[in-house]
Amino acid sequence: MSNEDLKKELENILKGLGLTYSDISIENDAERTLLSVESSDSAILIGGSGETLAALNHILRKMIEKKNGADMSVTVDVNGYRKKAEEKVKGIASMLGNRALMFKSSVEMEPMSSYERRVVHSFFQNHPNIETHSEGFGKFRRVVLKYVEEKTKKPEELVV
Repeated sequence: MSNEDLKKELENILKGLGLTYSDISIENDAERTLLSVESSDSAILIGGSGETLAALNHILRKMIEKKNGADMSVTVDVNGYRKKAEEKVKGIASMLGNRALMFKSSVEMEPMSSYERRVVHSFFQNHPNIETHSEGFGKFRRVVLKYVEEKTKKPEELVV
């Protein structure tokens, strides 16, 4: 699905909801396509703790999946909310990661959405002394930061 088709799908959803927007810009990177919406109705679009924005993302992905027949990594952001939320999660993860390193122990984060958990897992992906995994169920699922002496290298990373 082209960027213009994605933009039209999002525009149709916003118009159907009776919400106004001034611009929709599109960024593509290796992981996903980001649709950034500038809107004076941001409070309505984002909702409490980003729940409406998460629902909007889910609906758009399902519409694209139905039309495309395949899953596409598409994310909608409103007035930079998601980017700010990501930075906040990374800041908390960094602080708790330092705590795990200092005390050489495991640290549990607060429960968070699957998107936020993915941000944390990616943040520590290449860290030599922190491993991450998720625990719990549903809205109580959280990330655990575990101190390790040093992650073992994968066989393809071993130098001969």
